[in-house]
Amino acid sequence: MKARTALPVCLSALALAADTTVRAATSVNLEFNGTGSTLAATGFDGVYNIDPTNFSVAGGSLSINTQVGDTFGQYENNLDPDTAKNVFYSFIDPLTRTVAETKFTVTNLNTNYHGGGVWMGTDEDHYVRLGVINNLGNGGVAIEALRENQDLWPGNTPPGPGNDIQGAQVGSITTSPQLTPLTLTFRLIRDGNAASMFYSTDGTTFSRVNAPGFTFDNVATSATSPPGGVSVEGAFRVGLYAFGGDIGSIPATLAFDYLHATSGTTEWNIDASGDYSPWGNWSLGTPSAVEATGLFGTKITADKTVTVQEDNNVGTLIFDNSHRYTVAAGAGTNAGLTFNAFLTNPTGLTVLSGSHTISAPIHVQKSLVVNVANAPSTLSITGPVTFDAAQSLTKTGAGVVELKKYNMDSLIVNGGTARVIPGGGGSLSTSVVKGLTIGGTTDAWTGKLDVSDNKFIIDYTGSSPIATVTNQLKQGFAAGAWNGNGISSSTANAAGTTRAVGSAEASDLGTTTFGGQTVDPTTVLLRYMAAGDANLDGTVNTTDFNLLAGNFGGSGKRWFNGDFNYDGVVNTTDFNLLASTFGQSVPDGAASSLGTLVPEPTTMSVAGIAVACGLARRRRRHA
Repeated sequence: MKARTALPVCLSALALAADTTVRAATSVNLEFNGTGSTLAATGFDGVYNIDPTNFSVAGGSLSINTQVGDTFGQYENNLDPDTAKNVFYSFIDPLTRTVAETKFTVTNLNTNYHGGGVWMGTDEDHYVRLGVINNLGNGGVAIEALRENQDLWPGNTPPGPGNDIQGAQVGSITTSPQLTPLTLTFRLIRDGNAASMFYSTDGTTFSRVNAPGFTFDNVATSATSPPGGVSVEGAFRVGLYAFGGDIGSIPATLAFDYLHATSGTTEWNIDASGDYSPWGNWSLGTPSAVEATGLFGTKITADKTVTVQEDNNVGTLIFDNSHRYTVAAGAGTNAGLTFNAFLTNPTGLTVLSGSHTISAPIHVQKSLVVNVANAPSTLSITGPVTFDAAQSLTKTGAGVVELKKYNMDSLIVNGGTARVIPGGGGSLSTSVVKGLTIGGTTDAWTGKLDVSDNKFIIDYTGSSPIATVTNQLKQGFAAGAWNGNGISSSTANAAGTTRAVGSAEASDLGTTTFGGQTVDPTTVLLRYMAAGDANLDGTVNTTDFNLLAGNFGGSGKRWFNGDFNYDGVVNTTDFNLLASTFGQSVPDGAASSLGTLVPEPTTMSVAGIAVACGLARRRRRHA
């Protein structure tokens, strides 16, 4: 191996006894330019079961011989103490993401279940590793990826929730017996509680172990993450190893050229538009794994587009730039973003500054928290969004998130605004949720649902939320300005007092369809329309007048009863709102339309109808 220029290593060599108090760095850079068969010569902080006769440092290389003894010590049987020798490690602070890379040459890998590679974890019972192994049952020399988490072992005390071993192999990298040296480059990546692994035979083109998007779960990074740390030894570490199975033979040799590891958040790293997938477009590699976090930060100096060419798992995306990032779909099959996480962790979209757009398709497999921290920042999600069953969207922060429609189990608006993008029309913009929660209390809501010019369905179970919805509409109505918190409409605000958001129970209307969706009696319906449209059919006519007339003078009323200003009373104020729009129709998605007069079957004016029904006299009595 060629000699390398030494890089400064800001890590102290700490004894294992001091493990729990170690203050780790965020990077490890080992070039193996020392000399000898000591821990100090390697540059690592520590080693399990040191055997100086089977490793050495010379010429820019750390060479480790395989020895009889299961990797990390009888891991398949969870027996302690672990007996694998020369398992080297250095401490590293496990921030959002940890990427470890090593290049090495292996020779004489001819004995079954001998091998070695790179690992990271908290100890020999909680780790992930990526190695080369001789496995005659899988075609000879193979790539092996494995995660062990002893706290998942069913026989653990207390018992774990599942199998403690996850593994995958890529067979037949070369045949056994190995006749020529094989040089490999490995990348082992941890994102949150997940790990993904890549290998290269040429140092340039990397392949993912197992399948595109595959991620190992339940990676332990501390005594509490995850899933409880019954037996976690201590601080997070990264290192190299070589091991042998229970068959003794001439040892294989793994000569490691370097180990580089870095923890942090990977950030878009070019001042240009470009593809999402290339590793070099990001400061710490492509965020494409369950629980991966990617930052669209300060690098760009003008609006740029990041194109997604394939399906990418991700946990959280963060936007922080006054210039607009647009994340768009390319021509690749299934191009888009799949938001997913393990355990009870949510996924996230965060906007810290600026306004940004995601037009690529989004698939939410784990409930999504959208934090648009500041007004007037807006996150526009203009592409199709699909939520798996029982998954929710929670909106936080003072800014705005907008979607074409909200189709999910629950929408929770704790702060700022969740807006339906106007102009969709029909079923294209009809939102359907099983639950709607807006932060705050009656008459003091802290969040806002802006339905703009669309329909919104709340398909509830149990008791009806109609009273709460009516109160939220009352605050949103804001004396006709339609700019309050609760449930509001920016389209109605722009159109003036003749436009509104009406509400009704599906059972009020006796309907089984609404906005192109099938509904049942336990459903609350919302619609942008003309003020006075009591039955939400899009036109103000005699049917709406009769509903108002039948409840005129009554209290404790709702929109369907003719209470068009949400004060609970049907009176002349509501009559005047109906009169101002009588005969008008507002079609779906008519964001800027003021409607047109539609002749009724009778030539009588609304004033004439009022007189004929005696409403004018009642009006004087209640004036």
